[in-house]
Amino acid sequence: MEQSAPSALTQIVFLAPAAAGLLAWLLGRVRRALAEAFALLGSAAALLAAIGIAARVLGGEILTGWGPELRVDALSALLVLLIAGVGLPATLFSIRYMRHRRLLDSDGADVTDKRLPGFYGLYLLFIAT
Repeated sequence: MEQSAPSALTQIVFLAPAAAGLLAWLLGRVRRALAEAFALLGSAAALLAAIGIAARVLGGEILTGWGPELRVDALSALLVLLIAGVGLPATLFSIRYMRHRRLLDSDGADVTDKRLPGFYGLYLLFIAT
């Protein structure tokens, strides 16, 4: 029978990208590089936590977080690993892509630096969910 074990990894995989998304949105308004850095850190933290979760689940554990409300079994670990595994390369691509892509408003004015913090914030919230 598989054993159930509480783990902070189950919380980190959600909270790290969510917190990084909030910081990217708030501090990215000051400097674009901050939004990009928090996007990269949040995605990398989610992937590292997902790898840790997968390793423990492959060892036969069922992880719990926030009491018995959150349980991570093999299928959950696979999905978390898949989402975080696709999220980090997508983040790397989006940083490179958005450095060369310009966002224009209806008057033709460049609003890229104004809109990117919101993009990275929402993107990381998507990874967190």
